[in-house]
Amino acid sequence: NLFAEVEVRSRSLAERLESGSGEDAWDRTSMTFFYGFEHVANVVFLAEIAYRICRLRWAFFWDEKLRKFDSLNILDLAVVFVCSIDLYVLPSVASAAGGTGSGNLSSMRLVRVLRLARALRIVRVMTSFSKLRILLVTTASSFLSLFWSMVLIFLLVYAAPVALCQ
Repeated sequence: NLFAEVEVRSRSLAERLESGSGEDAWDRTSMTFFYGFEHVANVVFLAEIAYRICRLRWAFFWDEKLRKFDSLNILDLAVVFVCSIDLYVLPSVASAAGGTGSGNLSSMRLVRVLRLARALRIVRVMTSFSKLRILLVTTASSFLSLFWSMVLIFLLVYAAPVALCQ
């Protein structure tokens, strides 16, 4: 959601800079789409959190096996809570204070990145992505070997001209 919004905004900004025009229909349509999509995603996340709290009750917050608080569930709850405040409460407060309803909420954009990370966490547990997960784990574990291979190639590329010049 966030990355697609950045892409659309950068394209529309580039078009406006090239043509010198103001806000165009594409920009209004895309922002309406992303605003609606943000509402749908937030409602889905709220429903999922509510279901998990009703289903797990105290186990949502406390992991009995590890005998500690489940920090990822608490982070999920905090992200959904802050996103809901950003989407529903702050625009109402800004419009009640005499603003346009949008306010200056740019500081809340970091929370959207956390929400994206939360959505990617869902992909981790899906069984349909098991082959992709294996591929990503294999690629990540090969980075150390890649690093040493690059060091060796650098040494060879550096040493060959030195040896030829001698």
